[in-house]
Amino acid sequence: MVKKIFGKKKPFPNTGLFILVFALLLFILKGYVYLDPDFGWRLKAGEIYWSQGIPKTDPFSYTMSSFPWVDHAWGTSLIFYLFNSSFGYISLSFVVTMLAVAALLISAKSISESFHHKDFYKNTEIFLGGKMFPRLVIKIDFNKLHSFGNLPFLLVASILFTFFGIRAQVVSWFMFSLLLYWLSDKERWKKVRLFAPAFFLIWTNLHGGFALGIFVFILYLALKFYRNKKVDLLESLILLFCLLSTFINPYK
Repeated sequence: MVKKIFGKKKPFPNTGLFILVFALLLFILKGYVYLDPDFGWRLKAGEIYWSQGIPKTDPFSYTMSSFPWVDHAWGTSLIFYLFNSSFGYISLSFVVTMLAVAALLISAKSISESFHHKDFYKNTEIFLGGKMFPRLVIKIDFNKLHSFGNLPFLLVASILFTFFGIRAQVVSWFMFSLLLYWLSDKERWKKVRLFAPAFFLIWTNLHGGFALGIFVFILYLALKFYRNKKVDLLESLILLFCLLSTFINPYK
């Protein structure tokens, strides 16, 4: 009788989808409302790059006009100017927001894959039970961890939201998240590692955060060497080409 009146019980809404939509709306709102102090400067710099080329000295200074000009995010400045001129600020803010949210999702996926890996839990159990607590063994049930699947996304989102705006560093968020995603899985990395030099070439000309990516790559190879006790010649050569690709820019 109860089922006839109220019908079938509706399933609980997808928590992950709700969190994603909520975060997306928050980022869109901040991207539209909050005006980054460097935004106007980036638009003007992009206009100069498009109309006059990239200057060698500071085009904005009167007293130090001969000072060398280096814009580590010259490519992003140019893209911001062209996109804003063609489609307007609202469209630009939406695209940058999508880039930030994509970085969040990719980072969260990388963390989740590592956090939910069985070897991770196996090692954690041995560590907690055998070293830290000799008389206490903590066992983890994989079937009861689903509720915490959205935690990595929430942690990353809460950190990045504070610094979010229509700014060039969002590009590095996205590029860095991609790099971590590739490096976090051995088989995935094998499929894309030959494209790493081209990846760093693009990143170098979009934002100076590429240096962090190079550092992470070096750290990855160092840890791999420590674990395997041998040098991976192919990936060392890839790292060399990645380093060389960072010198291909207007300020070489």
